[in-house]
Amino acid sequence: MHFEERARIETPEGVTLDLRLAGIGSRMLAWMLDGLIKLTGFIALAVLVAVMGLDGTIVLGLIAVYVLSAFFFYDIAFEVLWAGRTPGKRAMGLRVTMSSGASIGFTASAVRNVLRLIDFLPSLYAVGIVSIGVTKRNQRIGDLAASTLVVRERTSVETGTTPLPRVSIPAGLDVTGVSAERLVLARRFLDRRDSMSQGSRIELARTVAAALRPALAGPIADLDDERLIEVVVVAKARSG
Repeated sequence: MHFEERARIETPEGVTLDLRLAGIGSRMLAWMLDGLIKLTGFIALAVLVAVMGLDGTIVLGLIAVYVLSAFFFYDIAFEVLWAGRTPGKRAMGLRVTMSSGASIGFTASAVRNVLRLIDFLPSLYAVGIVSIGVTKRNQRIGDLAASTLVVRERTSVETGTTPLPRVSIPAGLDVTGVSAERLVLARRFLDRRDSMSQGSRIELARTVAAALRPALAGPIADLDDERLIEVVVVAKARSG
């Protein structure tokens, strides 16, 4: 059995990411927290339909819709819109990411969550627990099919060796979609840029900025590549 707790990934930009893999215990606790949220929603729905005195057929329909939404769409929506984190995963400091280190998208999230049906067999995630225990990167069946990993969040964005630059953060800039892995990429660029040739510095800044832009929301059009990287790193540091 493999108990490797880290995964080394070489990004297309030539940077090696050292990801800390989540284990069975933290993943189960995250699942239980999400389950508690779903159960609370179900109880609230039950109380609402009881108070409203709805027809039995309508009640069954509402329950069916809620169960389907809770089992599939809850996880998919949070993973895609909240940078790979459900509320339970966030509470446990976990995140779902692609095995390449990139942020998870809709298709991968849908695959890993639909295949949760297999991981759950025969009950209480028995298949999933065994799969996490025997695979090199702690992956359940859904993760293997979707090529995803569940990793631990980095405890600080101060991963670099140089001081953070002094820059102004544009009002309204939202950096919550920037994954920990992309943040490391940005921080390492800032660490190494002064030792690069001008041509290499410009080219790598363009590559790193291109990886960051899709995860940002707000006024970034006027920022050149290097200033964009500085702003993202500083904004993430200030957000904690």
